[in-house]
Amino acid sequence: MTEFVEYCVCTVHWRNLTTGAAGAVVPSRSTGPVLTGSGTVVAVLTVNGWSDRPGVLTALPGAGTWNVP
Repeated sequence: MTEFVEYCVCTVHWRNLTTGAAGAVVPSRSTGPVLTGSGTVVAVLTVNGWSDRPGVLTALPGAGTWNVP
């Protein structure tokens, strides 16, 4: 299991490279850990729009990889 904890208007897209399992989670709306399964997990974050506050947010692309026991 992996828990994505963040307080932004974003979506985390993840994939377990070992099992092929994948999914997406909005951390600010998450109710707990995600069942990613054991193996190597990679994730990227996309920023969801703030239509009422343009120009307030700067986002840099990024990704992360970790091993789940």
